[in-house]
Amino acid sequence: GNLERMLRWDFVAVGSGSAARPLRDERARAPVHPAERGAFARVLRRYVREKKAIALEDAVRRMTSLPADRLRLGRRGRVIAGYAADLVIFRAAVVTDRSTYADPAPAAVGVDHVIVNGRFAVRNGAPTGVRAGGVVRKA
Repeated sequence: GNLERMLRWDFVAVGSGSAARPLRDERARAPVHPAERGAFARVLRRYVREKKAIALEDAVRRMTSLPADRLRLGRRGRVIAGYAADLVIFRAAVVTDRSTYADPAPAAVGVDHVIVNGRFAVRNGAPTGVRAGGVVRKA
């Protein structure tokens, strides 16, 4: 389809297009798009693993360095000394989105660790409660 065709264009980045609101937030009671919880896992599952529309390395670039560069978010989007320590450790053969319109709450499976600014936000697949993120401005 259209998304698969667009993913073949080298300049197309991947994002959720939506804010990830806490499910306890009153605004989350309104219709919540599944992309709030599963956009990245869906690209990895459907367009990398199943359809083989793009390579894993290219999908990761489209989720990290490409948007960071385009938005001029200095020292982000790459694993380089001196850059923000924002990392997602996932199992490429397993990562799967589970969020639906009927049930937007389930987090993706196969995401083992999420490190934000050097601190574990998710460890061994479970949220830690650590909130190390913040507003990021262009450099």
